[in-house]
Amino acid sequence: MKKKVLCILCTIITMSVGSTIYAADFSDGEPAVSNVEEAFVAEEIVTFDDGYSEVLKSDFADAASSEAISVEEIPAEDVPIDEEHFPCKAFREVLSQESYDRNTNGILEEAEIKEITSFSEKKYDPDGFYMEGYQYLTSLEHLDLYFKYYTKGSEPDTALELDFSTLPNLRSLYVDVQPSERVRLSGKILSANLDLSENKKLTDLNLSCGVAVRELPKDCNIKNYTMSCWDLDYEYPHWHSESDQAQLELIRRLPRLEEISIETGGRNVELDTSLNPELKKLKINGWRATITPKCNLDVTANHKLTDLELRYCNLANPTLDLSQCPLLENFTTDWLQLPISEPFNVSFLDLVECYATNVSMHLSGGFGLIDLTPGGYITLDRIPNGNPDRIKEVEYIHMEGNRLYPLETEDTRDRRKITYYADKNKTIPITVELFFLHVTDYPEMVTGLEVTEKTATSLSCKWNPVKRKHTGYVVYVQDIRTDKTIKRVTLNKSSTSATITGLKPGYRYKIVVRAYRKFNGKNIYSPHYKGYVFDYTKPKTPSPKVSLRSDRRVKLTWKASPAAYRQGNSQYVIYYRNAKSKHYQRLTQLPDKKESYTTKALKKGNTYYFRIRSIISDKDGKYKTYGDFSKTVKVTIK
Repeated sequence: MKKKVLCILCTIITMSVGSTIYAADFSDGEPAVSNVEEAFVAEEIVTFDDGYSEVLKSDFADAASSEAISVEEIPAEDVPIDEEHFPCKAFREVLSQESYDRNTNGILEEAEIKEITSFSEKKYDPDGFYMEGYQYLTSLEHLDLYFKYYTKGSEPDTALELDFSTLPNLRSLYVDVQPSERVRLSGKILSANLDLSENKKLTDLNLSCGVAVRELPKDCNIKNYTMSCWDLDYEYPHWHSESDQAQLELIRRLPRLEEISIETGGRNVELDTSLNPELKKLKINGWRATITPKCNLDVTANHKLTDLELRYCNLANPTLDLSQCPLLENFTTDWLQLPISEPFNVSFLDLVECYATNVSMHLSGGFGLIDLTPGGYITLDRIPNGNPDRIKEVEYIHMEGNRLYPLETEDTRDRRKITYYADKNKTIPITVELFFLHVTDYPEMVTGLEVTEKTATSLSCKWNPVKRKHTGYVVYVQDIRTDKTIKRVTLNKSSTSATITGLKPGYRYKIVVRAYRKFNGKNIYSPHYKGYVFDYTKPKTPSPKVSLRSDRRVKLTWKASPAAYRQGNSQYVIYYRNAKSKHYQRLTQLPDKKESYTTKALKKGNTYYFRIRSIISDKDGKYKTYGDFSKTVKVTIK
């Protein structure tokens, strides 16, 4: 007789998470006293031996929350290469290649999908090429995604909603969406919205026209951003103008950007990089458009910029200020049009404080000239119709052959005039203003500056040697209250440390170090927006006196010396020990304006030793500096 047996297996998993309670010690770093002799000692007494070691603050988190949460990797599944999963025939043909479908069985198996970490292929097909089904390639790290519709392709009437949540390892993404000629003429807007909220590893993003990012990960790590709109017909601006602006505004949402590349075919560029402090490379290219795009550019907030490239642009700014880009090394322009305020008078680029070492400029639409180094020259072929036969006269310029040499002046930026004949028959003279901008090779900024030693009247510091050509270093010590330089020390180029003496005790100072280079009899200096440190000198050491009162109390007196601190804290700390102990104990802590302290009654027949020192720090407890211990005074209780 057959019996039906039903087996039910129940597994109950009980997890208990323990919690840990932490106690933080916020004393000045000295161990607690084990035995308290008398009630006069403060509640929290700390044992101190002569070698002081400071305790740093620790941040404690809940023990349960500190454990990492493991997330199971979404297993790849076998995916048939069919119309249901990959609607585009051309895309299916690409995936059917042996490089992807290794056993050519018409199925992307789990092992094959795991090997597809990069995909950048496309197929030019009259029916179009659109990569719907990319979501199944779950191991992708680098993806070039195409949605191109030419004549027969299935074209959506609304924006494509593209989700990349199944691609958690994606690091590099290029999305190219282009409509057919029919869609462009119809005035429809074919675009795509990207959801990148789950792509935390994404660092490189490249978008074509019509592509917008709807969602970003909370901890966005995109460092390289490219906006490629040059390949679209600018004869149909109605469908890409809004998306262009959305792509430009996306830059404000990417705070970790290091590189930006904007390739635009005739569209204006309103660029705001004020929220991109890590930006190092910026490239804007108008690509020989019929309508040269206007570019409104401000890089004064991009202090780390090293490369700036402007090609085929119409600069909307009256002045391009590069003075806040001390790390700029390469500045390249090609057919850069400068704004013209009146005929033959162009505004100039402000390169006076620019530290670029490689500058290549090709200007159009005006007569702006650039002299890259003092003492250099400008060739006349950079001036429209600027051959020697057309020159009539020059002012403050020396001409030799086809070269113009600016005469020496006090300013590093100056205007010069040249008159030349505008026609071949030499009958119409025109005077043109030339703008000479002298850019020199400045030393690089000093890095690694730190205070290494401090006394009551001196501070010692060191820094990393600069690599760019320099003559030496200048160390400035500034009063933190007035920001005025009170000490200035000049050192040779082999020096990487200095000691500044003659300072006040317990005073907070700012130390600035700049490299300099002698050029044409003058010194030119490196930038210093990060080449500085703050610190205190040691506070003054008090000289205590001790006296015994009739009630067995001990009175300590000293002359107060309040520290000249700014937004900080300063105290006296009194320590004691009896003759039977080798270790000092902290007795109390007092404001630095106090001049005395009286203990409670002490034990008869014992001898006690006392000493004092000062402590100073800023209002947040940083830059804590301890003064030297005073001489020891003793008293015997009778």
